[in-house]
Amino acid sequence: MFNPVYSQVSHYAANLLWNNLLEPVGNKSDNVPPVLLKSFRCPTPQAPFFFTANNSRTFLLTGRQDGAEHL
Repeated sequence: MFNPVYSQVSHYAANLLWNNLLEPVGNKSDNVPPVLLKSFRCPTPQAPFFFTANNSRTFLLTGRQDGAEHL
């Protein structure tokens, strides 16, 4: 049986995870449901990859992820 509450929670969780992957480690937002589903982050030319501990450090120091210049 379809439960719309579970569906909405799943969409919030997916939006939160997606946005989190596109934010540097140590610089994550703490968006809560009123902001969720209204803000979808997209990769940028300076940060075309998901953030990890390693490339977050480089990005925070240089403003670019390693390898971004090769795309």
